[in-house]
This record gives sequence, C-alpha cells and structure tokens, in this order.
Amino acid sequence: MWRTPCQNGVKTIVSSVEAQGVLPNKFMYVQEDGDGTYTVVDGIHRYLAFTELGIKTMQVLVFPYSISKDEFEILSSAANDEYDS
Repeated sequence: MWRTPCQNGVKTIVSSVEAQGVLPNKFMYVQEDGDGTYTVVDGIHRYLAFTELGIKTMQVLVFPYSISKDEFEILSSAANDEYDS
C-alpha cells in the first residue's frame, strides 16, 4: 500500500454510497504477495468503506508481481480506460 488511509476518505465513500446507493465505478488494485495473501496497491479507502458497509464483492485487478509506482500508473490507466469503454 502506497498511501496511508485517512478516515475522512473512508467516511466520504460510505456517506456517498448510503446517500446515492451507487458504488464507485473503479477497480481496486492488489498485488499477489506470493504466500496466498494480497496487498492493496490502490483503493484502500474503497476497501475499508466497502468493509464498513458489509459489501463483500469488489472489482479487483490483481497484479501477479510487485510493481513500481510508475508501472502501476501505466497499467491502472490502461485498465480503467478499457473498463470505461
């Protein structure tokens, strides 16, 4: 995880979902750690908000290896462009 989650970010998403009934239309990105666990690379606020709301299914894109921030920016941009089309 590259960002430390802030409670305000989580509360904003929770409030939005409760008010509008709509989930954010964006992937959560994780990378495999090689031992059966995953690390959230991007989307920690969505993950924590969804967990708080009891939502058990999320859109996740899994990177099967450790990536740099630069690689992530390129891959996540391409994945979101593909998803939006």
